[in-house]
Amino acid sequence: MALPASRPAEDLPSQSTLDHPWWWAGLIALGLGEVFLFLLSSNPGGLASLLADWSGFDGIRVLGGVALGTLAVALLVGRAPSARAVASLPGWASRWRRPLWFLSLQVPLFLALLGLTWLVESRGPLYAEHFLRCAVGWLVLAVANLAVWSFVLFPERFWVLILKHGTEPLGAVALAWMTLTLWVLAYPLWPYLNQATTWGVSHLLRLIFPRVIYLPEEGQVGLPSYSLLITCPCGGAHGIGLILIFLTVYLWLFRHTLRFPAALALVPVGVVLMWLLNLGRITALVALGSWKFPWVDVDGFHSLAGWLGFLGVSLGLVLVGQHSRFLSAAEDFTPPAPSSRAAAYVAPLLAIVAVLMLGRIFSTGLDWLYPARVLAAGVALWLGWRYYSDWHWTWSWPALALGVGVFLLWLGLEPLAPGAADLSLGEELAGLPRSAAACWLVFRVVGSVVTVPLAEELAFRGYLFRRLIDADFQQVPPGRFTWFAGLASSILFGMVHGRWLAGTLAGLAYVWAYSRRGELADAVLAHAVTNALIAAYVLATGSWGLWAS
Repeated sequence: MALPASRPAEDLPSQSTLDHPWWWAGLIALGLGEVFLFLLSSNPGGLASLLADWSGFDGIRVLGGVALGTLAVALLVGRAPSARAVASLPGWASRWRRPLWFLSLQVPLFLALLGLTWLVESRGPLYAEHFLRCAVGWLVLAVANLAVWSFVLFPERFWVLILKHGTEPLGAVALAWMTLTLWVLAYPLWPYLNQATTWGVSHLLRLIFPRVIYLPEEGQVGLPSYSLLITCPCGGAHGIGLILIFLTVYLWLFRHTLRFPAALALVPVGVVLMWLLNLGRITALVALGSWKFPWVDVDGFHSLAGWLGFLGVSLGLVLVGQHSRFLSAAEDFTPPAPSSRAAAYVAPLLAIVAVLMLGRIFSTGLDWLYPARVLAAGVALWLGWRYYSDWHWTWSWPALALGVGVFLLWLGLEPLAPGAADLSLGEELAGLPRSAAACWLVFRVVGSVVTVPLAEELAFRGYLFRRLIDADFQQVPPGRFTWFAGLASSILFGMVHGRWLAGTLAGLAYVWAYSRRGELADAVLAHAVTNALIAAYVLATGSWGLWAS
């Protein structure tokens, strides 16, 4: 059969690929095996510790939080990828004409990376003596592994397109990697940062408490009843590294709209703010640990306060860069007008997340602030209701059936979820007065069935799904669907839930419900039915683990 003149033979996938689909299975198996071995080599506790940390794939939630934060910043200050551009990328199969070339390079590189990762994680004398060589070698091997995988999975035409039209993201990735490399290479300076942090915390504590423990040689600071050892993470190195990477990417992406060198002032300001916030966080941690409030989760405060500080500083600096006449490169500077409709779609979910974070800090078990989640989301929905007037809130029997199907899927995947057998919520409710337990349960059911479906569907399907199709999400016609937007929004929806696999599949179902008629009400109804059935199942059977997240 003759080939069309417009499509050269070399552009077709190789015959070996079509005849041997087991290469794809081998590729997936090799990738999953390498991920598992890498995680095992980077976990000092061995296989048992790795399985305990990732039981039910709970670590996906951490990745989901990072991904959601990154996407939020990208959606606020950047451009969404074009679905048409993604769909036009060439196929992957053509590179499999040379599988032996791939294996002969990739396997030795990965084994070298595996051995060096184990050496770094062991923190032995050899690593201490040759720290710089180990750090540089690890980064080079990691880049080489990613490069080999990338050049095998994607053909030459893909890289030609990237080089022609993808200089912005490629430059951002390169600068972020360079910043990370330089910060890792600055590891010998981190102990001095720890000393400065210990000194700063001791002085802040002296403003509140008469007697303070300060042992700079040991890195210990605190109070007689509660003290800490300031190590590299607590010293602020991680937070400063994150803000440096973020600002590097931000300055690169917006170099045409920012005034240089004035915009470079954001870098030292961000570093100083992160260090000062870290001082306040550790000081508050010591105070809370000393006072021993039974309703405060010290570990929860330590973790969430750090992330809140980073998000606050990064978004604050972006707002300063966008709204400052001094930093703007435009001659006739006009501050960008915020999108009221976008804020209305996202605000209810952000209100829930904000109260949830406070609940994690100030609740050691039962989330006493859950009623505040419902009220905060309700207020945000009420304030933004006029922006939802273009949706037709109609009934749909297929959406109801879909909600039932998602509920059955959720139950079927429940054994894989972290906390599936957790009964602590039921035990704590049983210890409360009946009126208090009943009040909390009422708010929990109302939140699950009303405010959560509305908030999440407005944010994920009403805004994010359409935003990934077109930068002006309001111009996306009802019922428009692309696989890129559907998969990306559903994966993020699943990753921010404790049950990532069930959440991703549920997100795809709700995307289908919305796209079927172009009515967001269908997705809200399906979501509400799923949550209502879960609530009924929890109350009827005492399966409190379903409400663990």
